[in-house]
Amino acid sequence: MPSAADHLESRLAHVEVRLRRQRFAIALGATFLLASAFRGDTRLGPLRTTELQLIDAAGQRLAQLAPVAGGAALTLYDSAGRARLRLFHDTAQTALFLHDTTQTIRVGLAQFNHGGGGLALHGPHSRGAAVLYFKSRGTLTFYGDSGQHLYQVPERPD
Repeated sequence: MPSAADHLESRLAHVEVRLRRQRFAIALGATFLLASAFRGDTRLGPLRTTELQLIDAAGQRLAQLAPVAGGAALTLYDSAGRARLRLFHDTAQTALFLHDTTQTIRVGLAQFNHGGGGLALHGPHSRGAAVLYFKSRGTLTFYGDSGQHLYQVPERPD
């Protein structure tokens, strides 16, 4: 007489086979629908637009790809509609910014067209920062809550 474990294993194997068959049927149906939609012409060509937005079922904007002066920006939004991540390239830099819920940039990563690049960690409301920067040499600089220079490695020459 088969044990409960053997019976459970047999049922699980049966479910796995059914799931594989269902996935195959869905893939086959999707292929058929796509082939019908394009009527044999698979040359779609470029999609051209001035802005692209991704929205959810309720119409809430989740992401946006849009032009900026000299480039383009991809922005991701939270459920309250606030920009939380921004990736962009313009005439001065290529950068990634992470924003908190107050729209303050808390993390910035940039490569500047003049050759330098860096990583900045900002405090709440942009008060205080740690900035790692490299162009011809690297520095790590700390700023206080009111923007004052606190410390730099290597130290600034006097």
